[in-house]
Amino acid sequence: MARPLRTGIGLLLSLLAASTSPVPGQGRETGRWQPAGSLSVGRYAPAGVLLPDGRCLIAGGYSFETNRTHRSSELFDPGQDPDKAWNSGPEMALDRNFPVAVPLPGGGALFSAGFRVRTGTTASTEHLQLTPLRFRTGEPLQQERELFSVTRLHDGRFLLAGGFSTRRGRTLDSAEIFDPLKGSFVLTEGPLLHARFGHTGVLLPDGKVLIVGGKVLGTNDDVLPAELYDPATGRFTETGKLQVGRDRCTAWPVQMAVAPEKEKRDFVLIAGGSAKEGGTLPARRCELYDPVAGSFRPGPELLTDRMAHTATPLAGSRVLLVGGWSGSENRTTPRAELWSPTEQRFLPAGTLQVGRHDHVSILLKGGRVLVAGGKEAPARAGVETPTLCELWSPE
Repeated sequence: MARPLRTGIGLLLSLLAASTSPVPGQGRETGRWQPAGSLSVGRYAPAGVLLPDGRCLIAGGYSFETNRTHRSSELFDPGQDPDKAWNSGPEMALDRNFPVAVPLPGGGALFSAGFRVRTGTTASTEHLQLTPLRFRTGEPLQQERELFSVTRLHDGRFLLAGGFSTRRGRTLDSAEIFDPLKGSFVLTEGPLLHARFGHTGVLLPDGKVLIVGGKVLGTNDDVLPAELYDPATGRFTETGKLQVGRDRCTAWPVQMAVAPEKEKRDFVLIAGGSAKEGGTLPARRCELYDPVAGSFRPGPELLTDRMAHTATPLAGSRVLLVGGWSGSENRTTPRAELWSPTEQRFLPAGTLQVGRHDHVSILLKGGRVLVAGGKEAPARAGVETPTLCELWSPE
């Protein structure tokens, strides 16, 4: 992403000190990890999608070793042996890292925006078409952005919100709607109430989108107020306030029975992220957003504090959390954990060979999860962008 933002995150990570030890996970360990071959180049903050034929495509990313953002892509075939699983894929028109990839009707995907080393944040988009497998340039976003949220609406359109622009030199409060049928982007009727980057968006059962977390670059201020986007009006309204800052958190819908209520009902679980007041350490405690009350309450605890991790939805409403920066470990953690909706807590899910943040995790057909790319800190043998990939298999 943008050089100033990389510098800001790098400074933040270097200042996070190890003040406590990780709390060991309770209960059985679930799943196992195994090597899944290696990328041809290191890819920090690439984008990835699952293709209809079961292969994965990983595109873009940044190499700390060469100071380059990539145009290239690579294809992973889960049916091959690890040493033969990766092959070259089609090239994008533009190099970029921190793009966002979303599946489109018909099996293709949209790769949008991100950061380019030579020119900064971009508004450009590319469509991955399947036959033949190639990228073609699409209509650009209304505004260039990186580290923004993308949320699919009930009607198949997508909400793109916030982010950061190196060209404008600021955190964005703008949002836009992408219509896959028209292939166009239109600004929402109203902007975000709070400019933010590094946040997340979650679709609620009523069709509204919860926007939560993030920071403002420069001041490094946490954005504690959350907001709701209403597709019926095209506008945002404020709804509740986080208890701690959560830059680079993850969030997903859950059904939980929370005291004093006895029966399960819908919440949004917000996990991890970093807080200005103390790195990732305060954020081992998750928060629950109550859509009925429009407020936040304490939730379950992560086994490991983490930011810039991935959260991959699995069958049975389980969610696999992988990697991220951990303040308590003072490194990118190799630990994974699994949200169990039946036990309503996190379970240990094994340890990767490589700790990483800003990587991709893709659910494969059959339930395995491919993890590739990202950054390892501190660097191992001078390498910050690892090429080794790994597979998690459920038990």
